[in-house]
Amino acid sequence: TELLTNGMLQGIEVVNGRDYYPEAHRWAVEHELAMLSNSDIHTAMNLELGEGEHRPITLVFAKERTPAALKEALLARRTAVYSGNLLVGDEAFIRPIVAGAIQVKTADLTLKNKQRKLIQVHNASDVEFSLSRVGELKDVSFPSKVVLPPHKTVLVQVTATRADEGGTQKIQLPYKVTNVLVGPDQPLQI
Repeated sequence: TELLTNGMLQGIEVVNGRDYYPEAHRWAVEHELAMLSNSDIHTAMNLELGEGEHRPITLVFAKERTPAALKEALLARRTAVYSGNLLVGDEAFIRPIVAGAIQVKTADLTLKNKQRKLIQVHNASDVEFSLSRVGELKDVSFPSKVVLPPHKTVLVQVTATRADEGGTQKIQLPYKVTNVLVGPDQPLQI
């Protein structure tokens, strides 16, 4: 608090190695601090990380590839962190990443009379996304959990739970991405 009050703190470590710190995330949000991701690895990376693992990464949304632009972005707190399979940051930066990665290939379909249909959902990123259903939809059944592996397309089954009574309605399947946090322990809603 003393460092913050004296203008000596512009960022805070939200993730260290594989550990996520919700209290630090809360501080970053409340005090408008850049979110940082670090590790305590003091040896060669290949001795510490297993197959398919990566070092913690701080993503910096700079306007160009220069030291001055990097510094400006850090001080403007345009950062997010990526560690293990966890992506953390302000929704303004995280939502476009997820929206650009998750592509619904079967966007429009019609369900009638207790039909089942499959929706193709593609993940164009290097990050696996874990989706968890948020609530229910009247007359429609869909999976409570969906995992979208990197660079893969999965099939999501949607079922009409009643016989067709005429008329149509447009629906969206409400999910939260449990490994993408836009607030302290607050998953991104999609």
